Amino acid sequence: MKVRPVGSRIPVRIALVAALFGAPCAAVAQESPEAPPPGSVTIERDATGSVTRTGDGYEREVHTTVTSPKTGETHTYTTTGSGEKTVNEDGSKSYDRSRTTTNDQTGKSTTVENHTTVTNTEDGKQLEHERTRTGPNGGSVDETTTGSVTRGEDGARSWQSTTQGTATGPNGNTRSWATDRNGASTPNANGGRDRTSTATTTNDRGKTSTAQRSSSTWRDGAGQRGFERNAERVGPNGGRRTLHETGSSTRTQGGRSFERHGSVTHQPAAGAGAERFVRRGGPRR
Repeated sequence: MKVRPVGSRIPVRIALVAALFGAPCAAVAQESPEAPPPGSVTIERDATGSVTRTGDGYEREVHTTVTSPKTGETHTYTTTGSGEKTVNEDGSKSYDRSRTTTNDQTGKSTTVENHTTVTNTEDGKQLEHERTRTGPNGGSVDETTTGSVTRGEDGARSWQSTTQGTATGPNGNTRSWATDRNGASTPNANGGRDRTSTATTTNDRGKTSTAQRSSSTWRDGAGQRGFERNAERVGPNGGRRTLHETGSSTRTQGGRSFERHGSVTHQPAAGAGAERFVRRGGPRR
């Protein structure tokens, strides 16, 4: 699960990019999740931060606290990042974003670089996206995504995208996968949007996982915004990872401040131990 500021409009198109390319959108779902099933492990995660406008871009800082499901101990992470928008000669817009997340206890860092190009079309937008994630031990993940957003009636939108990804370990071993996503959004009565999306990922071993997301945003007339999101991923062996997250942001003189709370529940596949299924519970990278 990776991290991003809530409710920022710096720039506005980033919300579309997040929905199209699978980063959790700044919004989410309707009902709170039920109690986790037996054998599962739930990780609690809280974050506060700020986004500051800088001309055609932004700077942000996020502080995340993660509670261990086994010991109750907390671990903290600091994320700093920036983004910038460029208008190209052909009229398209490019967005360059980067962020670094540091484990405050160990000092180890993970860096993510994103480059997105958005081109207007007759009925929507065409998007191209490149993402590189570099871990603290030298491993990396590279993804290339192409997609489109189509405008419908009464403010409705639909989108689709395809991602090709490759992960390279510190020892040089590689893995690859492809992800197809589809989604839709409509305006809601609270001044925000309701979104749903599905994704199917197939790796180079022929194994497939699926993901479903739903989200809802709201806003008032005083600069306050909020969101709720639910997401579920089902792995090739039947293991599940579910997310429930809520948050809000407030307009400040130079940007926005925000807070959010989330829980991630890992439910192992039948016959698998929860200890093996749970991965690191740090902030979304």
